[in-house]
Amino acid sequence: MSGELTQGEKETLAAINVGASALSFAGSAFIVLCYVLFRELRKFSFKLIFYLALSDMFCSLFNILGDPGKGFFCYAQGYTTHFVCVASFLWTTTIAFTLHRTVVRHKTDVEELGAIFHLYVWGTSLVMTIIPSIGDGYGQAGAWCLVKTTSRATKVLQFITFYAPLWGAILFNGFTYFQVNRMLTNATRVCKDLQMHEDLLFFFL
Repeated sequence: MSGELTQGEKETLAAINVGASALSFAGSAFIVLCYVLFRELRKFSFKLIFYLALSDMFCSLFNILGDPGKGFFCYAQGYTTHFVCVASFLWTTTIAFTLHRTVVRHKTDVEELGAIFHLYVWGTSLVMTIIPSIGDGYGQAGAWCLVKTTSRATKVLQFITFYAPLWGAILFNGFTYFQVNRMLTNATRVCKDLQMHEDLLFFFL
């Protein structure tokens, strides 16, 4: 049994991808537009959300192109989609790191880390994008163009440069948000206990 997709299956996947990407593009573009129009949103925390939305917007935009076939446009979609999608994963980790540093570690120096965040996100994304091109890794990957999966080597490249950052971000964010949630839960419990003590003291006085 062949593992290759039929032309009809490719067209169906491409249509689903385009539809989902169009919705994602609309949502991301709305966030970007709000950030640009409302100056009061231009705080450090919202800047991180802005860059995340910007990365998502461009990732969705190049996915909306659908299946460009072969040649220059296929390579262009592969490179750009890979770069901005990996950047999107990494921006979520900067938001999680910022929350953890402010809520759990009670640090107020996160704004000083802005340049480091940019270097980390764009630099890592660039490296992850360049690595597959060393062995001509970009091309047709089913219903769109990305890192090819035609051999074991290209599958390993795809995992290292795309899925490893994705799952690394998911695990990091999950662990970080768990710690943030635990800290907030404990803080809420302490506040409730203090309020109860104050109410009892007021009652007896």
